[in-house]
Amino acid sequence: MEFIDYFAAYWLILKYLILFAALIITLSSLDDFFIDSYYWIRRIWRKFTIYRKHKPFNVNELYKNTEKPIAIMVPAWKEKDVIADMAALAASSFEYYNYHIFIGTYPNDPETQHHVDIVEEHYRNIHKVVTRNPGPTNKSDCLNNIIEQIFIFEKSHNIEFEVFVLHDAEDVIHPLELKLFNHLAAHNDLIQIPVFPFQRKWYDLTTGHYEDEFAENHGKDLIVRESILGFVPSAGVGTALSRKAIERLQEIHDGEVFSIDTLTEDYSLGYELFKEKMKLIFVRVPAELEYTTRNRYDQITSGKKQVLITVREFFPSTFKKAVNQKSRWLTGIALQGWQKIGWTNSFKTNYILFRDRKAILTNLANVLAYILVINVLFMTLYSKLTTDVWWYPPIVKEDTLLWTLLIINAFFFLNRILQRMYFTYEVYGIKGALLSFPRIVWGNIINFFAMFKALRQYFKTKKEGKTIPWDKTTHDFPINIK
Repeated sequence: MEFIDYFAAYWLILKYLILFAALIITLSSLDDFFIDSYYWIRRIWRKFTIYRKHKPFNVNELYKNTEKPIAIMVPAWKEKDVIADMAALAASSFEYYNYHIFIGTYPNDPETQHHVDIVEEHYRNIHKVVTRNPGPTNKSDCLNNIIEQIFIFEKSHNIEFEVFVLHDAEDVIHPLELKLFNHLAAHNDLIQIPVFPFQRKWYDLTTGHYEDEFAENHGKDLIVRESILGFVPSAGVGTALSRKAIERLQEIHDGEVFSIDTLTEDYSLGYELFKEKMKLIFVRVPAELEYTTRNRYDQITSGKKQVLITVREFFPSTFKKAVNQKSRWLTGIALQGWQKIGWTNSFKTNYILFRDRKAILTNLANVLAYILVINVLFMTLYSKLTTDVWWYPPIVKEDTLLWTLLIINAFFFLNRILQRMYFTYEVYGIKGALLSFPRIVWGNIINFFAMFKALRQYFKTKKEGKTIPWDKTTHDFPINIK
């Protein structure tokens, strides 16, 4: 074969790859557009019906409830740099008193244990737990060790916790979080509040894409998800579980609360409680915050603003760490979740499960689309500049299926940009909104590599019959309070 034959074959392959990518992206975009439409229709309807009849929830109502005993569980493997600051900040800032923090450490991690010992000396309601097995096991195993010690603590101190809260070692917890959980726990079994990454420098696209994704997911997607189905997955942090939920999970897992055969125990427990017909809710409650800052003229200004009760934390700022973290999420939710849960007889449930799993295909299609655009531009330029190249019909001809799909996808892509910008603006302001557009592309590239790592990791461990170890992210904490 001559070069011209290879060129022709490549041109043909390119055309069909574009068609494949366009089809996948169109189907995924239709799904996303439905969620967008559902959210905005629901929001407008509630504005003119429910919100006219009922006043917005006043955060002062949280202070009227008797404080129930609350246990906070924090797994900590190799967290010497953040755990003491995190626990001390939480203990010193909560507007709540009837709580205890249990921090799970490992026998082969003496440095983390040492830092927990220091903070334990200063706060009577912070307690160190040492797991039976050396680390790293996985997060579920650490949590099971923690909750086992909580039950022992209850017996020895004649106390019964009514609410169990999940947090990570890098979380900055809102002072009113426990009061909110205390207020809602009587009638709900899983309560999830929003999680938002801390904002970093404008050029940090990796951390920035987390900001955009969480702003949209916890500003729109989880609201729609709860409205459609009632299945609210735990985010692993900022999650409160009722005692009833803990006891039911213990029955399901033959004595252990958290499933150890998954990397995303938070997602798994959410589905298990949903299947048991328990009440799962996602809650966005604003609280008034007083602030003092300097304006552009270096003048001190102060005021008040409404800020959601949320969990804040730093997310990975390097490409490799982001790929590791997202591959863990993909493995647990899309692959292990598919293996464990499968599909159901409910259309609505299957639809939500499909949304959780479609990333395996869409992550490929999105990056494939970028590569194909570059290829088409290069091939078109080459054919225009080289006289030796035969004439070939255009890859995309008007009034064809591919042409129609590309027009549709252009509309959906514009919608995606506007949706992402709006929800990012609500949390991070105008600068975050403007940066969200280039971060969509960078986020798709991260998701693409995370998908391949997740697939490789999943099938390798499945073939070898091993449990995937806790490949945790190294964490940062925003302040040093020592």
